[in-house]
Amino acid sequence: MDEKLTGKAYFMRDARRIGDLEAFRRECIKKRSGGKAYVVEKIIELEPIDFENLSTDLLADRQYIADNRDIMYSEVNNVWHCILIVQTGKSDVGILVESKKMEFPMFAALYQKRTEIKSI
Repeated sequence: MDEKLTGKAYFMRDARRIGDLEAFRRECIKKRSGGKAYVVEKIIELEPIDFENLSTDLLADRQYIADNRDIMYSEVNNVWHCILIVQTGKSDVGILVESKKMEFPMFAALYQKRTEIKSI
């Protein structure tokens, strides 16, 4: 069995663009807020233009999110099961998504490989 990517991240509700996620993450770190534990259920790679489109308009419905709604959920112990969306060939930065059964990233967090905590 493949080991799933895990860590802690700062999930923001209804972020508009990736810059919002960056600012929210910085603010949470500044306030010493704890992140939410997550498990990546699936990694979705997008072509550069599609990743840029997602990054600048997080509130739009996306078919690849709708297609994966059933694998995104929160456990009773508050571990979030999500998808990770990255640009093809650049998996060091991405967007963690827990859609709460919607077709857009209702909750999203900035993923940065070099700063993630590897266990929950």
